[in-house]
Amino acid sequence: SDYIKQGYVFVSPASRGKETQSEDGTYIGKSPAGLVDLKAGIRFLKANDAAMAGDANKIISIGTSAGGAMSALLASTGNVKDYLREIGAVMDQGDDVYAAQAYCPITDLDHADQAYEWMYQNLQTYNNSRSGDSGESTDFEKAVSAQMASGYVDYINSLKLVDAKTGEPLTLGEDGRSGSFYEYMVQEVEDAASVYLNKLSEGSLDVPYTLPGFLTWDGSRAKITSLDDY
Repeated sequence: SDYIKQGYVFVSPASRGKETQSEDGTYIGKSPAGLVDLKAGIRFLKANDAAMAGDANKIISIGTSAGGAMSALLASTGNVKDYLREIGAVMDQGDDVYAAQAYCPITDLDHADQAYEWMYQNLQTYNNSRSGDSGESTDFEKAVSAQMASGYVDYINSLKLVDAKTGEPLTLGEDGRSGSFYEYMVQEVEDAASVYLNKLSEGSLDVPYTLPGFLTWDGSRAKITSLDDY
């Protein structure tokens, strides 16, 4: 309703995703299926522009996290026709967008699973909000997680990253919780938390402010004890 009040037409096209299955149980949402579906949706809107409100040449894609990645991909793959004919897309229309908003997009999709296991490798319990299941990871799952997290350490170190401000190399220790890259990431999280807490309404938080076990805020700077605690 917020978009409509400002004169926008809000469209949410269906697209296949990671858990989409066909009738026989086959998973059919592997990349780039979701992107192809969205591009087909844009072509449909442009083909029917005259019959609808709004201007299909002024489409703005919006997404958050994985949706942010999709929004970025829509903007950067405009009019690339791969796989579109096979799914029955309108081929005499384009699929470029007027603009794209990408909120906290997942950008390194090739290594996203490894990055996830590196970030959460020491969190061995789970709570599935969809199924209601909860419990602890199995020994097998823990072993796979450790292997993937180790692979992410190797990947980060292979990039030969440097701190843009100091020029110092950014590397991860074998444990994934030491080294200059780890310290850099902790600093990034603290900086982000500081910006957020400073934006909250004045007087809404007591100073010093503490979230037990992992975060303190002195009114200007946030500090966390570790990524695991955070």
